[in-house]
Amino acid sequence: MMPELLEKPRRVTLELTSTCNLSCPRCPRHYMKYPKGFMEESLFMGLVDEIADAGISVLVPFFRGESLLHPAFMKLMSHAKARGMAVQLATNGTLMNGKTATALVEMGFDFISFSVDSIDETTYRMMRSGSDLSDLIRIIDFLLNEKERLKSSLPEVQVSAVDTGLEEETLSRFVSHWSAKVQRVRIYPQHTRAGEFGSLDNAPLIPRKPCHKPFTEMVIYWDGKAALCNHDWDRSEPLGDASTAGIMAVWKSDAYRLIRQKHLDYSFDEADVCRTCGHWAQYYEKEGLIGTLYASDEEYPS
Repeated sequence: MMPELLEKPRRVTLELTSTCNLSCPRCPRHYMKYPKGFMEESLFMGLVDEIADAGISVLVPFFRGESLLHPAFMKLMSHAKARGMAVQLATNGTLMNGKTATALVEMGFDFISFSVDSIDETTYRMMRSGSDLSDLIRIIDFLLNEKERLKSSLPEVQVSAVDTGLEEETLSRFVSHWSAKVQRVRIYPQHTRAGEFGSLDNAPLIPRKPCHKPFTEMVIYWDGKAALCNHDWDRSEPLGDASTAGIMAVWKSDAYRLIRQKHLDYSFDEADVCRTCGHWAQYYEKEGLIGTLYASDEEYPS
């Protein structure tokens, strides 16, 4: 199905920070040249208010960094929930503690995806240097127990791994372990191996078609500048600045309109991140995603 431009984005990503407490060897951050920083509280609050007033209900407070590093993380999340947002977070989980986990359950936080990558301690240390697998499992289990104690169905919990060619037995143990505990287990394909953001090791087998992301979703860097999507890690050509113009003005800008037309015409410039990205294919796959999902509820595709 060809994309249709929405009057307003279905989902907005606000990057709390582009910094991270880990340095995972396969992370696209190693190719990122964009300045690092933290979104100011006032900017986040203002953008959330605009999003809520526009009737946009889904917020992703995460992009290229670890959101729990933000000193005002809980304050910002409380504001988003107070404005009626359905909030979807991805985290490496290493900075979460019991107090934070309990607070997220109590506020009705909607969705948390923990990037875990392996159930094998040795492999995990290689993939997530500086982190301890047993500590991470402990905090995820604590959050799940808090959901049960507080009789809450939220947050929906996902545990994810990147398929980096691990032995099938190792991957199977990962899926088996977490499927017994959480609602979703997601296996993502390796991407951006050669520094081309969004490029997949295994290219899509179908002819190139327009990606839906520029027509349906919006991503804002920590400084208010607009990225094209969640695979646009290093934008240099401006799309607009939400800190001055606001979300909706950027969404309807000429720069965004040009990018969408390039998708419809397949007329990408040599420097366009979309030219080598393979994630457009998810909108034309039967499952509607890249990789593999083991889930009891598919309400929160990402």
